[in-house]
Amino acid sequence: MRRRVLHLLPSLAPSFHTNQVALLLSELADEQFEQAIATLRSPCQVPGEFIRRGAVIHDLKQRFAWDPFTWRRLRSLLRRFAPDVVCPWGAEALAWARAVRAPNVIRRADRLPPGVS
Repeated sequence: MRRRVLHLLPSLAPSFHTNQVALLLSELADEQFEQAIATLRSPCQVPGEFIRRGAVIHDLKQRFAWDPFTWRRLRSLLRRFAPDVVCPWGAEALAWARAVRAPNVIRRADRLPPGVS
């Protein structure tokens, strides 16, 4: 049985979070995990690593801070994809995961290493 993992990112702009997700995509890319990425804001350019790994990317099209349509899209995605684990990357993504009461949210320390922006 494959475990489903949903990575929730504020955007796909180059950052510490997108690099970490790219590493996880490659490390968890076996037959035990099915992974998807949800981004709050529309990606201007999808990182090549995500394309090479065949990541499914869902754009939630957030327009303003607390967009009810984004809330609805995220709830719908959670119902359709039915992830076993939701990994929010960053404080904003964590707030959205909590707002929709996502199941099994894995929260890590939301601090960047020194010197990383």
